[in-house]
Amino acid sequence: MLAPFKLFDPLLSQDPDLKDAQRLRDHLNVSLEATIRRMIDRREECLAAVWSRNGQVRYSVKSSRFPWITCKRGERLPHLSLAGKIVANGAKGFSSVTETNPLAWLSRSDVELFEQTRVANNGHAVTLLLADLADADDDEDDSGSLKELNMPGFR
Repeated sequence: MLAPFKLFDPLLSQDPDLKDAQRLRDHLNVSLEATIRRMIDRREECLAAVWSRNGQVRYSVKSSRFPWITCKRGERLPHLSLAGKIVANGAKGFSSVTETNPLAWLSRSDVELFEQTRVANNGHAVTLLLADLADADDDEDDSGSLKELNMPGFR
């Protein structure tokens, strides 16, 4: 109700970004958390967000296709993550969207994972995670062979 699809969707930028969420928050006059949750629901990409305070995980939300996040409430942000490094350094504001080690957040290493963190002055932070899951159909044909190794086909 607070962020109707017809107002929200046209304002999404091409790529997921926390700056986008903040801009939408200001435009629609809703909380940043509500905006990020709506962004995760409305975008096609595999997204998740992890909220933390003073370097400790508070909670997370994820799209249905996003892999299981391994960190739990009360745990420290993963030391391999960009978020863990930014919070430990006391940085404020937005980080860039950066590729990160998937094992920092997931129990899988076969995922290309990107993260971006926004740290507020009060120690609260939110980290946006974007997973690029390789589809089996992208790399293999029906016989299980890699497409680029097969002979070209004719129609």
